[in-house]
Amino acid sequence: MQAVPQSTDVSAAEMVQRVLVGLLGGLTATWAMTQFQSLLSPRQDQSGEQEAKHSQEPQEEGSSTMRVGDAISKLVRGRPVSDEHKELAGQVVHYAYGTLMGGLYGAIKEVFPQTAAGRGTAWGTLLWLGGDEIALPLLRLAGPPTQYAVSTHAAAWAAHLVYGLTLDTVCRSVEQLACSLKAGASRRAEEPQRDAPRLDYAELIAAGR
Repeated sequence: MQAVPQSTDVSAAEMVQRVLVGLLGGLTATWAMTQFQSLLSPRQDQSGEQEAKHSQEPQEEGSSTMRVGDAISKLVRGRPVSDEHKELAGQVVHYAYGTLMGGLYGAIKEVFPQTAAGRGTAWGTLLWLGGDEIALPLLRLAGPPTQYAVSTHAAAWAAHLVYGLTLDTVCRSVEQLACSLKAGASRRAEEPQRDAPRLDYAELIAAGR
């Protein structure tokens, strides 16, 4: 059964707000995902695995984003990124991509609610499948999926679940805060304005006699 997008009229201002919230969520989620990957890295090193790491684990993920950074640098500047700046370029690509995917999520999650299923984990899974399992191998930024162990795929998927869950949590929190502030402003606007007490100078003069 195909997912049918909801028909909702959204103003340009509302769409911009959704995208901005998504960008904030994407940036935060990328940071959370990176921290999760860093926690996984020592455990994987201690396990003694000698095979090449998957693209979304810290080591290989960095190399794939570095290659993207090189490609962008060649396109813009006509030369690759210098060795001393490769790691920084990889981090910039990593965070830029995660932030942009958050903005896209903010823009479409109300129109296609299926993307927000599982508190954002559906979106994280979609990015993992579309990016790690399909796009990166096709672009030769990673080996074919069969080259990696099941545990490696599972670790990459788990990192994307952390991304999706964090993204959705940030978006929901910001949206709820905005709704609360808007509701409070509306209540204050609807409250009857109390006139300031007026001084009757004639009564004051009579009382002073």
